[in-house]
Amino acid sequence: MKRCKTSRFKDVEGYERTETGISVKWEQWFVEKFGGKWMNEEIMGAPYDVEWNNKKIDVKASTYFIRPFKRGKVWNGGGTWTFQPNPTLKPEIDHYACICIKEGVPVKCLLIPAIIYDMRKGLTVGKVSQFDNYNIL
Repeated sequence: MKRCKTSRFKDVEGYERTETGISVKWEQWFVEKFGGKWMNEEIMGAPYDVEWNNKKIDVKASTYFIRPFKRGKVWNGGGTWTFQPNPTLKPEIDHYACICIKEGVPVKCLLIPAIIYDMRKGLTVGKVSQFDNYNIL
């Protein structure tokens, strides 16, 4: 059995600012908020992050980004959350939990069925989105 994500590096200074440290933080937040079983606590490299209500969930998190300029001019439009694509399709995943973070606080948690959206393309969400009906917060 492989070690879990946190066992080897969790005490290293700056770990919580790494990509892995940040993802572990939000995976654990999801489990604390909604319950379920964090799979990376069991084994590193599990094909999904959380098992919740018989659903296999891949947790993704993104911070709010506001574009400062558009075509050389100051941009006053809204911002977006961008979720990175999964390079390979994992058939084990039932849902994606996309956590939208603004100023360190989750404002949306979109539980999107994998059948509805193919995450190999990535996902960009605005303040108002076609996926808002999947918000579980």
